[in-house]
Amino acid sequence: MIDADLLLGHYPFRPLPAPSHDLQRIKDYLQVRGIRRACVASLHAVFYADPQQGNSEHLPQVVGDDFFLPVGTINPALYNWRATLARCVEAYGCRIVRLLPNYHMYNLAAPFVDDFLAEAQRRQVTVAIVKRLEDERMHPLLMKVPGVDNGEITALAQRYPYPLIVLSAYLPEIKELASASNQLYFDLAFAETMNTMQRLTEAVPSERLLFSTHTPFFYPEAAIGKVAHWITSEENRQRVCEGNLINLLGR
Repeated sequence: MIDADLLLGHYPFRPLPAPSHDLQRIKDYLQVRGIRRACVASLHAVFYADPQQGNSEHLPQVVGDDFFLPVGTINPALYNWRATLARCVEAYGCRIVRLLPNYHMYNLAAPFVDDFLAEAQRRQVTVAIVKRLEDERMHPLLMKVPGVDNGEITALAQRYPYPLIVLSAYLPEIKELASASNQLYFDLAFAETMNTMQRLTEAVPSERLLFSTHTPFFYPEAAIGKVAHWITSEENRQRVCEGNLINLLGR
């Protein structure tokens, strides 16, 4: 299994159920559960005024480690986003970068988002839109952050003809978005129902689904159980667990 969504660092509002500070502990924690690689982003990059401060705090630690795949966090509303993207690609080797428009306070329809997407495509970087960090019911009273609007993502997908990953979407949101574009890919972490994978694959082909644990917010056993109890072919299971992400990243 390759985990498409691992976060590194402290969360300012509550203790989290899984290790998120010590790289070796995180690696051991996931490897013992059968996860062989993980895409890792800085949690601090969500909250610092400049996401590059979080990127530079955490991503150099994972460069050259065969377990971790570094993921940069970009705020294209900032004047320095081109330098941040360049640093993520050239210094850290990122093949995925994340956008958090709900935390960084911009709309995906903004012209600078299209400028960013053009540069990301030029650099052959896959873009992920993070719908949310955690269930809105868990948010602190003074920081209620709604998920990114599905309409914004749909409009973005219709004008950007390249793969986009949508992270942390609920099952009904995935169902709504799945028909908007064949280039949208979805992770499993927030999709919760009875027979989750069966229900998901009724709306989305397995070729567009990515295994993820959303560690440290969630226990990885939740995501592992979804694919382990999925009644399907081993080919389908491996496609979701690692093959789709490998194909997206070209390695």
